[in-house]
Amino acid sequence: MKKVLHLINNDKKFIDVIIREFENNSEIENTFILEINNNTKPETLKKIICKTSKELCDVGFIDILKNYDILFVHSLTASRAKLISKISFNIIIIWGAWGGDFYHHHPLLKKTLLEEKTALLEKKLLPYFKEVFGRPILQAIYPQRFLYYWQQKAIKRINYIAPVIYDDYELIKEYYLAPHLKYLSFSYGNLEEDLLNGIPKKFELGDNILLGNSSTFSNNHIEIIDLLSEINLENRKVITPLSYGVIKLKDYLVKYGNEKLNNNFMPLVDFISPEKYHQLLTTCGIVIMNQKRQQGLGNIVTMLYLGAKVFFNMENPTYNYFKRIGAIVFLIEEIIKNKESAFSPLSNEQILINREIIVKTRCKLVVEGCINKIKELY
Repeated sequence: MKKVLHLINNDKKFIDVIIREFENNSEIENTFILEINNNTKPETLKKIICKTSKELCDVGFIDILKNYDILFVHSLTASRAKLISKISFNIIIIWGAWGGDFYHHHPLLKKTLLEEKTALLEKKLLPYFKEVFGRPILQAIYPQRFLYYWQQKAIKRINYIAPVIYDDYELIKEYYLAPHLKYLSFSYGNLEEDLLNGIPKKFELGDNILLGNSSTFSNNHIEIIDLLSEINLENRKVITPLSYGVIKLKDYLVKYGNEKLNNNFMPLVDFISPEKYHQLLTTCGIVIMNQKRQQGLGNIVTMLYLGAKVFFNMENPTYNYFKRIGAIVFLIEEIIKNKESAFSPLSNEQILINREIIVKTRCKLVVEGCINKIKELY
């Protein structure tokens, strides 16, 4: 039996999923460590041990790892990267790459994420001088204060990458100069228990528009809000999830969206239950994801299964991923060119094609198979 130690984030959405997925496999013995900061007061969680970021790097904790076959880090934080860089003994290390843990920290990748208007907005809302001038100076003088420095060290010791999509694996190998990394197929959550939770078996997909997945600059909301303001939306609601992310951006987008789209704009500023959120998704026949990075894949997978028409930024590797596996997806350029006529619904045949692809790649049986392969690693 393989003994696996998991380092997980203090994110309730993923904690329950990770524990459920791994505990369902009787051939893997799991220990779950929740990384917290000194000010965090987490809820009492079964099967979880809490450790501060500082405690993860203690010599004593490193010695504990010798009792395990596999270390699975779910998102590569600075403390985890420091920990991995100190491991010299034989243990398999898996990096569950989420996206935010490398896109926003590799200096070259970070420069590619924003559209022009959103980049200007970021300069307006965030301490631009500190970011543009202060950060490079600090990185040159004190590189060890930055995550990228420790990731470069840790990645030499990491064996496997378990990314959200395969294309992120290729990206990490290229940008981190790490050809030794092996790919591990993995998914956080499955179709039946997570992505379709709360969605009735019989539903009629509405014609609202889902825009982005969070209050983060990488969604490039401004460009799409401006684009939609030039289109006859009729009674469509532009449902825009903003319940987590950058607060200053959320406040700005609520005001900007209301000014540009009036009653068509529907920001989601508060957390709602997964069941209510998924029911709201069934009112959306159109999805617009203007990120240049992999982001919001849970929403995308759910909407493709439901039969929505999904539009991507042409620079988003997620678009290439879905095209490669045969899904029917579209580019935002089609909206720019054809305006509201681009919002014509998918045919029944196209919906079935996308649904079959989602089932083949994200169903419970497939996810269980991915976890089952972990016990075979050596």
